[in-house]
Amino acid sequence: MLRQYLRICVPVAGLLLFFSCHRSDTQPDLIGSWYWIRSNGGFSYQVLTPQSTGIERIFKFYKNDTVKIYENGELVQNTDYFLSREESILYHDTFDFVTINYRYYVGDSLIILPMRYIIRELSDSLIIEEDVFDGFKHTYVRVRD
Repeated sequence: MLRQYLRICVPVAGLLLFFSCHRSDTQPDLIGSWYWIRSNGGFSYQVLTPQSTGIERIFKFYKNDTVKIYENGELVQNTDYFLSREESILYHDTFDFVTINYRYYVGDSLIILPMRYIIRELSDSLIIEEDVFDGFKHTYVRVRD
């Protein structure tokens, strides 16, 4: 009798423990539109804003792993992205990343330059940091469509 009871209770308790300890993803989604408000960093440390550059940039992330980047209303990138959890080359620690595969055409040749960004904050603000030496940290705010 006790053996039958344990055969049922131990797996059920194990499942309950597993699901109660499982980290739920309560963090807001990257999907949606993000308006650029500031970038800072670089070799000579610059602070760039839409006011100082004359560029209004919007990132639009879609569920199908597509990102569209607009500058002053014009589509400048229509490419793919992916999310990962990896070790940073800058900090030698593990972070969440978004990698955008920027596409450039030189003549008839397509050049794809991936840029890995450490996701520093993902809420109503998106703060991403280029995982390169002398890179920039970029701040965006969510656009409610």
